Amino acid sequence: MELVQVDAPACRICLESSDQEENSEPLISPCAGCRGSSAYIHFNCMVGFYRSRSRWWDLSCPTCRQLYRGKAAVDLGHLGLVETEAEFGSNSVHVAIMLAHLGDAYSRLGDFRQARHLNQRALEIAERELGQEHVDIAGMLCSLGIAHGRLGDFSLMCQNLERARTIFAQRLPASAVHFASVTSSLACAHGEQGDFSRMRGMLEEALSMQQDALGMDHIEVARTLSNLGSALGELGDADRMRTMLEESLRIEQRVYGHGHIETAAALTNLGRAHGLLGNFARMQELAADALEIQERTYGQGHLSTAITLINLGTAESKLGNHATARTLLQRAVEIRVREFGIDNLEAAHVLLRLAEVCHAADEVKLALETLEQAHGVYVQQLGRYHPRSRWTGERLRDWRDAGQTGLCQSFTQCWQACYRGVAKLFQRRRMDARTAALAGDHVQGIAAVDQE
Repeated sequence: MELVQVDAPACRICLESSDQEENSEPLISPCAGCRGSSAYIHFNCMVGFYRSRSRWWDLSCPTCRQLYRGKAAVDLGHLGLVETEAEFGSNSVHVAIMLAHLGDAYSRLGDFRQARHLNQRALEIAERELGQEHVDIAGMLCSLGIAHGRLGDFSLMCQNLERARTIFAQRLPASAVHFASVTSSLACAHGEQGDFSRMRGMLEEALSMQQDALGMDHIEVARTLSNLGSALGELGDADRMRTMLEESLRIEQRVYGHGHIETAAALTNLGRAHGLLGNFARMQELAADALEIQERTYGQGHLSTAITLINLGTAESKLGNHATARTLLQRAVEIRVREFGIDNLEAAHVLLRLAEVCHAADEVKLALETLEQAHGVYVQQLGRYHPRSRWTGERLRDWRDAGQTGLCQSFTQCWQACYRGVAKLFQRRRMDARTAALAGDHVQGIAAVDQE
């Protein structure tokens, strides 16, 4: 719940300002669409209006229709859950829908563990009451899949999103918007698993559908542009990445305003594009802006700040500020280890980046120890023959043999090499599947494809 510091703002419901009485309730600005004099409200006035409508699942502003965000949305959602359970019983479909909306409010707050828990509860009730293929099930599967992904389980993310995509295709064949949205999320899941060509293709499909159905300046278009830019960056097309991300940021700043939390990820991603193009000063500037927004909204140490710390640390290192870079990356390591555990891939990725920074600062022993940790996680989670495991293993041998040999490739080259290795692995498995199918061994063919 963000406190607003302006000259005597007034609540848009009771019209009282926060400084009229001593110890008066502070004003908040809980939605993105209301601006200027209509932006502010007392939380208790929000609650009063929310109760008067009795539409408990509706956690959006009645004025601008944007979803409420922050602690205010979560607090309203808990109130709505109590009222819904009292009216319909704890195992009704109404409660399942309320749980899903509350889970989404936690997701907007950045609490993905609670979002996952609530969406799992919602899905269990809804499947029992509505059946496996109801269209409302698809929305819950999307939210649950995204929560799994934000917690590092991309396999479960893909499973949930594939199922949601199938339901939307069957139940809402005329609705390109729903299909495009889940396609975009599924594309990101494939990207997290290393298949960036598939990610790009699915995102281009989703973007075309969204632009036709929603228009060029819709916020969903901005999100897909951002994801497509990331895919292009992983495939080595930094110029197109920057173009996509600049357009995404333009749309988000028009919708939400400059400095809003929803623009932070776009700032971070655009900075990364500038880094790939060698403009590390601009990368540092954009990442610092994003981190300031995130820490102002969530506080220091929040999970959402980890990727921004990584990008800011990378920029500082490239600018020669190795001590600052190491501190930033160590903070990112602490956050991801706390959230995911030391044996999670999310922790390994930042450990790998920290190893490069330590080596650049001539801290070879610490760099070697950090790289060993990352390599161990890759082998444990991905297998000894995965491209990332092989690459970090080769670097370890180089460091041990030479004692002074650094990472001989940049991290951009590293991930591009890893991607090529993953792509070859996928291609070989598909060839194995086709060969088995031609030979009549359909079971073996399906198994080869399923390994992807």
